[in-house]
Amino acid sequence: MSLRTGKPPKKAFQIVSDAIQNMAVSSSSEALKAVGGKPESAELTVPLKVYTLGLKDVQDNDLSKAQATSWRYLVLHEDEPIGAAEVRAAKGSKVQFSHFNTGPFVEETVRTILQAENLDDVVKNDYEARILRIPALYVMALWLHNKKNDILIPMPPTNENLTPKKTYSQKDFFSSLNISAQLRSDFDDAPQD
Repeated sequence: MSLRTGKPPKKAFQIVSDAIQNMAVSSSSEALKAVGGKPESAELTVPLKVYTLGLKDVQDNDLSKAQATSWRYLVLHEDEPIGAAEVRAAKGSKVQFSHFNTGPFVEETVRTILQAENLDDVVKNDYEARILRIPALYVMALWLHNKKNDILIPMPPTNENLTPKKTYSQKDFFSSLNISAQLRSDFDDAPQD
């Protein structure tokens, strides 16, 4: 069996490709300077659909409330990941370029996918590879989804109550995050007079 990805909107690849080409020529980003002389040398991987989950949904232990928000392409130069580019593609909205970034999650995405491909469950069953973000808790995880069960693998750096690169069932993932979610939701960050 295998890992698969969802099907991105038709225009997504071209929108990201055009944006990367333009940024490679004019960007001050060190990552994109690497392809500055030859922007065509930047390659895009198969994208992963990105889902975002709020604090209330974490407290409710409800992965089904994760909202699809974008598609994330890894940008490669000479087979090395140098960044990630995203297009916004929320349901009912126009597909448009969102952002390009570098940082720890770029290489960790590649490493985590390689780890996931060798999991016994993935070898025996088909899973859709997705990205799950929980911004309020500083979590970005590879989400392996199928109809019977979900596997979540947090990428480092991550919330202190999760072990990076560990495989979690949905139940264990939420159980690990519930304390952080409660503390964060109790925190009053409103300006004080």
